[in-house]
Amino acid sequence: MMNPEVNYIAQSKKVAPDTEDFYNEDFWNSLSIVIGAVDNILARKYIDYKCVWHRKPYLESGTLGAKCHSSVILPHMT
Repeated sequence: MMNPEVNYIAQSKKVAPDTEDFYNEDFWNSLSIVIGAVDNILARKYIDYKCVWHRKPYLESGTLGAKCHSSVILPHMT
């Protein structure tokens, strides 16, 4: 573990409107930052929307076709 002061929780369940019973308001409110590496643009856009709605910083890193992709979203700042 890089930093023993940080609590990392990996999730493998699909992130989408149909899993909001799992990824509910309590889930989003419990986070201080979201770090994602999802495999599709729809999931990336959905997480971006939820992070902006809940004012959570979002670091996204993944692939976009054959290209590497990364972005940082700071709600109401970027």
